[in-house]
Amino acid sequence: FYMSMGNHEKSDYGIKFFKKKYGNLYYSFSLGTEKFIFLNSQELEMAISDIQVEFLVHELNEIRNEKNIFIFFHELLWNSKSIYKGINSNGRCRHENIKGKSNFWEEIFPVLQKFKNLKFFIIAGDVGGNPDAIPAYYEKIDNIELIASGMGEIKDENLLLISKRNNSIVKKLFSLNRFEFDSLELYNLEFLKNFYK
Repeated sequence: FYMSMGNHEKSDYGIKFFKKKYGNLYYSFSLGTEKFIFLNSQELEMAISDIQVEFLVHELNEIRNEKNIFIFFHELLWNSKSIYKGINSNGRCRHENIKGKSNFWEEIFPVLQKFKNLKFFIIAGDVGGNPDAIPAYYEKIDNIELIASGMGEIKDENLLLISKRNNSIVKKLFSLNRFEFDSLELYNLEFLKNFYK
């Protein structure tokens, strides 16, 4: 298993665990045509630190055979734009709490846009932990997909499975409590703004 540092893991024990298991609090590896990059959004609260942005740029510039790039971090860092008002992730990274902190749109997204030949899957897990939180999130912007899933205090908590079939990436939500899920793609910006109304 591979993990991204979250606010609950940011402790003396968690830091020692990450360094022992992964060598660092952010890291990457490749497997076939897939590259996996795990970033730490706790080093600089609800943002990606400058050294990690450099790490990301370096990792992407080193790509040879990889086609699908999976980038993981804890919070929905993209929630900082005003269009995401009303997207109820967990409390810490709702728009009103993350605006002015996240550097996703200013520093991360522009880096990804330079690599038009790659498919990016940006995956966060910080949803579902409050009773009014969204269960999942999906948005596609050109070759970049923003994805979130989570569990904790919602009736429709879920597990997200991403697999590769016939050279295609398949994303599926599995209910943990018998809630009927539509496709992940349904949980888009417009749908979720009215989800609990």
